[in-house]
Amino acid sequence: MTHRHVPLDGTFNLRDVGGYPAGTGETRWRKLYRSDSLHALSPADISELAARGVALIIDLRDDEERAGFPSVLGSLGARVEHNPVFATPASQFIAADATLADLYDDVIENSGDRLASAVRHIATSGDAPVLVHCTAGKDRTGLVVALALLAAGVDRASVIADYAQTQAHLPPELLDAIVQRLRAERVPNSVNLDELIRLSPAVALERTLSRVEVSHGSVADFLKLHGVTADELEELRRVLVG
Repeated sequence: MTHRHVPLDGTFNLRDVGGYPAGTGETRWRKLYRSDSLHALSPADISELAARGVALIIDLRDDEERAGFPSVLGSLGARVEHNPVFATPASQFIAADATLADLYDDVIENSGDRLASAVRHIATSGDAPVLVHCTAGKDRTGLVVALALLAAGVDRASVIADYAQTQAHLPPELLDAIVQRLRAERVPNSVNLDELIRLSPAVALERTLSRVEVSHGSVADFLKLHGVTADELEELRRVLVG
């Protein structure tokens, strides 16, 4: 749905995840946003985020990414939580010719506490609008938002469709820049590079969620195992679903 996309000068993939079915309600508009990197925001972009009331930014990138492409937030005044998700640098997955499934398996296996921490930030945000982002807004952001939405009771098909939308919003120039940066870091080409950098197929998230459910029973149980409390899950549902 094109009205989810928030067109800014400095982002490609900023979207509102409001309006998704969740039990007898739906997710609140202007509460949770997902995005690619915020390093190229213009003054007009910052004014737009301020007008939307964005008060918390959850940055899922690692220290190296943030140092190379620091967010430009100007006078926004939002609180920023640095919450890196990858326990293993993404460049190592590319060098190992990993698939998207391999990447997601590693995150679920080794970064459960990091995923849970990001979801907890959303749960404890009250009524303030929240923006979650990484570099492309595809994998780390996709997993965190998917877990948060599912734990809040959002319809599974809607969650998977939201994840898959990303592919339509990532232009070649952004993805080419990411590939060029990896080349500069002497990361070798690989068979699976295009999938890792450019694609967000529904089947990838479907497989990952099925693995979580088989191993843990539910997304909520996975999050609780990694430190999210029952009260925080209830608050997550309250803040996300109207």
